[in-house]
Amino acid sequence: MDPKKIKYLTVEEARALHREARKRSRRDFALFLIAYRHGLRASEIGLLRREDVNFKTNRIRIHRLKGSLGGEHPLEADEARALRSYLRERKDELPPLFLSRKKGPLSRFAVDELMKAYCAKAKIPSDRRYFHVLKHSIAVHLVNAGVEVLTVRDWLGHKSINNTLVYAQLLNPKRDAEMSRVFRSKQTA
Repeated sequence: MDPKKIKYLTVEEARALHREARKRSRRDFALFLIAYRHGLRASEIGLLRREDVNFKTNRIRIHRLKGSLGGEHPLEADEARALRSYLRERKDELPPLFLSRKKGPLSRFAVDELMKAYCAKAKIPSDRRYFHVLKHSIAVHLVNAGVEVLTVRDWLGHKSINNTLVYAQLLNPKRDAEMSRVFRSKQTA
């Protein structure tokens, strides 16, 4: 993956996307929050089932595709609230976590269309209105927040560390600060 070609949202753009979804739909807010925080692909949204969410332990089972590794992730309090709020408004017991209008799991195409619509409302540039941008965004945001690359790799389900290292090449304030400290220390020429 060429780091120069990776598109991602800024933290403020991700927040704007969440604000727009929250204003309009409990389902869509929960969907975008879960997808962003857990680095889900559009096709992985349709794999999520009600039974994958455990509100007693505040955990969610993540199913990955394309050879990535799934597993259980903790749910943050705001994620659990968003999911509870969405599920309370549903009048069914159907297994898919995120339902389409036809009462089946949301398709990859439908999720991408939602992303385009909400990004337009949030005034996010058109080159970043693709669902996969959420996975890139959380990766960049975690690295920028100082999360170790091995932890980011595990969180995103990457089998190869090389798939994760590309995000550290984009923006890395921790690296930049460390290098500035070294250069100011006069330990280099």
